[in-house]
Amino acid sequence: MLSTPHLLVGATVGSLSANPLLAFLAGIASHFIMDLIPHWEWKPSNPMYVFLAFFDFFFGAALLFVLTINSSDPFLVWAGAMGGVFPDILQAPYYLLHRKVKVLEPLRSFHGSIQRYKVPIYAGVLTQIVTLIITSWFLTR
Repeated sequence: MLSTPHLLVGATVGSLSANPLLAFLAGIASHFIMDLIPHWEWKPSNPMYVFLAFFDFFFGAALLFVLTINSSDPFLVWAGAMGGVFPDILQAPYYLLHRKVKVLEPLRSFHGSIQRYKVPIYAGVLTQIVTLIITSWFLTR
């Protein structure tokens, strides 16, 4: 799944948490749950995809900022959002530098194993757009 939905879903579950640590951990859990949903994504395997991955992250962060500017507890929201993208951030050395980090290999293996349900781009992007609409509505209530 792309970073923007992971950020917004993490923020949504984070906003329901009692403290920042729980928000962050709930965001991490949401990441793996969201990756079980059929989706489309790119792997930053060439410079264009690396640019798109960074753009996606910063677009999602900007959208989250706009959606939650009046949040009663922005720290919980952002802790959840950062948890939502944390598993992908941990995989950056592998995808960007083509280096395996031994201690992170079990995570990379698990992460890849739960993303079996790849779908064509139109269907996979649609699931993410629906996710963005639902979480945007929830975050602005």
